[in-house]
Amino acid sequence: MWTDTSEGPWNFISQAVDYPDQFQYMFPSLTTTSLVIENTACSSQSADCALPLPGLWTNGSGAYIVSGAILTTSPQFNAASWDDTVRPLRLQGEGQYTSNRMTLLKGGQGGGNPQFLDSTTQSVSNNMTVNFPGGAGYTLATGFVSQ
Repeated sequence: MWTDTSEGPWNFISQAVDYPDQFQYMFPSLTTTSLVIENTACSSQSADCALPLPGLWTNGSGAYIVSGAILTTSPQFNAASWDDTVRPLRLQGEGQYTSNRMTLLKGGQGGGNPQFLDSTTQSVSNNMTVNFPGGAGYTLATGFVSQ
């Protein structure tokens, strides 16, 4: 997905994920779970990510340590089965569920009075690709926030 606002009216937010905060571009959505993009999603030779890349999530969560929660992850699942609201994107690839932290900052990045949402279920894109009729496809580099 595009993160350059000159290409369209993309309305993404910069959302803090994990601990310490890792900021990611995310589209507001109606998906059942938020979707974070793992930093390896755009590193394979078959990935087609728009450049420049936004910040991507680095696995190695410290959130479960500071919150006292138990780190849990699911087996891989097929991206097409992830969420009915994104079916028009014709997703391919894989993802998995994990529990992690989201930090809500009043006033955005650098704002005060953080509110921590610990142990929230999130989806992780390992290599989810949006596919268009005619064969073009783009690797997701922007996530979805749903709370």
